Amino acid sequence: MANAKLQVFDDFKKFATMFRGFHDIAEELGKIGSLEQAGDEAKARLDKLRGEEANWHSAADKIVADAKSEADKIKRAADGEAINTRSAAQHTLDDARREAERIVAEGKAKDSKTHLEALGLLEGVKSQHAAALKQLEAVNADHAGKIKELNELQSAVADAKAEHERVIAAHREFLSRVGVAR
Repeated sequence: MANAKLQVFDDFKKFATMFRGFHDIAEELGKIGSLEQAGDEAKARLDKLRGEEANWHSAADKIVADAKSEADKIKRAADGEAINTRSAAQHTLDDARREAERIVAEGKAKDSKTHLEALGLLEGVKSQHAAALKQLEAVNADHAGKIKELNELQSAVADAKAEHERVIAAHREFLSRVGVAR
């Protein structure tokens, strides 16, 4: 779809070189094509960020699973020890859980920030796209006015040409009546 639009832009640019007044319109259409490309790039970046978000979730789940597995090992070892050893094992278990929770919270915070940045970028591109569409509508309206004006001028030229032909014919008739040879 983008290639077809670019082909239309190139064709329109060729047409614009024939009618210099349309050069600005050709440049505006080029900007719109660039905005669409920017929108496509922003969407690709958003898709990439979503993929990274999924990786963060997987990594966080693995960290939690690993931490829980490690905590269970520590707990089983502590159950077999004396009361003092059990107390030390409990302390280690609590530290491991806090660290796992910290890592998970940190990962979730990074995921949220990245996701919000991508959404902000997408909204900016949407806003630019809407502004470009409004500009295109204005250019199209101006173009339609110019086409109407051109049609009116062509009609006036045709009328003037017909009047000129009528005057020439009357002049020739006059000359033939008065006997003047051409």
